Amino acid sequence: MAAAALRSVARALHPASGLLGTSQTQIRNTHQRASLLSFWELIPMRQRTEVELSFEESERRVLLLKRWSLYKQREHEMEKDAIRTMLEAQQEALQELQLESPELHTEAIKQDPGLFPFEKKGPDYTPLLYLYQPPEGRYNDITKVYTQMEFKK
Repeated sequence: MAAAALRSVARALHPASGLLGTSQTQIRNTHQRASLLSFWELIPMRQRTEVELSFEESERRVLLLKRWSLYKQREHEMEKDAIRTMLEAQQEALQELQLESPELHTEAIKQDPGLFPFEKKGPDYTPLLYLYQPPEGRYNDITKVYTQMEFKK
């Protein structure tokens, strides 16, 4: 019984076709999902009990985590070295191309708009008017004034 209910909930949450329908269908599906989510609130959720690990197991996990960290660090360093090597080779090839054919060099360093689309607009602000004096406007002066009292001897 519970398995059948779970299967029907899974089918409702993940429809067989990945295509989106009309807006009414989407709204209906959203309402169905919302009602199913409230259905899940009625089912008591099982919690895992806290398991006490032995000293050896905790030490094994700590060492495994350290080895994994070291592995990922070395992998990152190797990737950085590979990228640096490729960039150096690219710069060297561009310098050689500059010596061989300056026209080809200028074509090679041109930006390809299809590769990385980039648009730039000018400034969205009004340039400064040099002789314009802006009004001071209203403000509350909350500057504290301290007076020096003189003491007579």
